[in-house]
Amino acid sequence: MSEQLSMLNDEPDWDAMHEGFKRELAIGGEYEERLAKDLRDAGFDAYCYHRPVREKIDGPSQYTGEQDVHVYFPDRTLYIESKAIRVPFTSKDDWPYPWGIYVNTIKSWNAKDQIPFAVVNTSQITGARLVISPRTQEFWTTRTARDSRENRGYKSTWYCCPIDLTTTFDNLIEALRKERDGAERMARG
Repeated sequence: MSEQLSMLNDEPDWDAMHEGFKRELAIGGEYEERLAKDLRDAGFDAYCYHRPVREKIDGPSQYTGEQDVHVYFPDRTLYIESKAIRVPFTSKDDWPYPWGIYVNTIKSWNAKDQIPFAVVNTSQITGARLVISPRTQEFWTTRTARDSRENRGYKSTWYCCPIDLTTTFDNLIEALRKERDGAERMARG
């Protein structure tokens, strides 16, 4: 059932899709934890939000808009979205897709209560990271594609960032330090 469709009625196998969804969510959670740990190691107060898993795939999508990693500052919290992707890369120089890198589905991105400070894409193969700043959104394109993961068999329209507009994890750390320093100056008056 490569398309996860029933031979009898062309309906998706929702139970199989939900099990795949839960596996993917667990993998994503591991990468969120690694990202939060690396941010803490860099001196930030960073933690993951662990969202509950809905019981059924067709249950209410009450978890849209939730953020993956919270970075706490004296005057506010910044959010970082974490994506664990199955793409082998070590930097933007060897990124394999000329159309860019997925940011998020348009539906999910537009449902966010607060736009994240950054989107961090981590290769599940190499561990390398590419960071997208939402400040580049005016240059993003859209792409409709079939979700190739085993838990989904439908098409979604995604925001895509040109690869040359991505940056490194080190640059993200520097940007967060500037945010923290500014917040601390404001707190001191």
